[in-house]
Amino acid sequence: MISVVMTTYNGEQYVGEQIQSIFRQTLLPDELIVVDDGSTDNTVNVISELVKCAPPSINVSVTVNCNNIGYIRNFYVAISKAKGDFIFLSDQDDIWEENKIETMIDVMTQEKCMLLCSNFHIIDKNGSIVTNRNKYNINSFVEKAKTNYKTISLHRLIYGNVAQGCTYCFNKEIQNKYIELNCNYIIHDKQLMFIAATMGNVGFLNRKLIRYRIHDMNSIGISTKKTVLNTGHKKIKKTPVMVRFLSDLNDVIHVPRNSYYKVLYYLRVPYIVFVLKRMLKR
Repeated sequence: MISVVMTTYNGEQYVGEQIQSIFRQTLLPDELIVVDDGSTDNTVNVISELVKCAPPSINVSVTVNCNNIGYIRNFYVAISKAKGDFIFLSDQDDIWEENKIETMIDVMTQEKCMLLCSNFHIIDKNGSIVTNRNKYNINSFVEKAKTNYKTISLHRLIYGNVAQGCTYCFNKEIQNKYIELNCNYIIHDKQLMFIAATMGNVGFLNRKLIRYRIHDMNSIGISTKKTVLNTGHKKIKKTPVMVRFLSDLNDVIHVPRNSYYKVLYYLRVPYIVFVLKRMLKR
């Protein structure tokens, strides 16, 4: 069984294109789960109209939250509802290539992946493919990939997440551990990637299977290099948030070399600067 999980919030402008691209897949999902986080625009009505045109084999479930709970918790609610053996994540404003589901299922089966992510096109607000990707902060793991398939180790993830969550497919075991972890302070795709890399094989497929849309209303995701440079530093906490996450994850799954990875997070430059400033103030 194949599930597609989508969360929405004020996405009336693009959500129709995304849902239609899911309905055009060469291998259709068995269910599409949409959880809207209290949109104040016409998003829910757009989805409701599209559901009427869904292929008969797809069971579509649409839930609207009474209150806005934020994207981390909203994805948790949505992922928890999935019944599939394979679960795909979907943003509300992208476009899937027609062979995305079929291709990723084939690779996951062949490589025995617990989680698989893919490369992606970048499109602008009008849906045109952006040919100059250099101005965007795309992970070097993705941009410099030479082979069709690469594994992603837990050690590699310590230095940063690799691919967009909207490219992910993962299996039921990962879903179960994600639900058990029930973490509300780390973005959902990072949680899923760490869980999968701790439990087994994680793969990156160097094929562009979605058209990732960048526009003014993106909540999270890729930003321009200029934007990142202008955002300044986030406030650093006494204990790095990823150290806390590794402790919580280790309570659910044994994390190999857990103490070593925690030390690496303490040694990252922003945290060292934070400690030095505190020492100078004494």
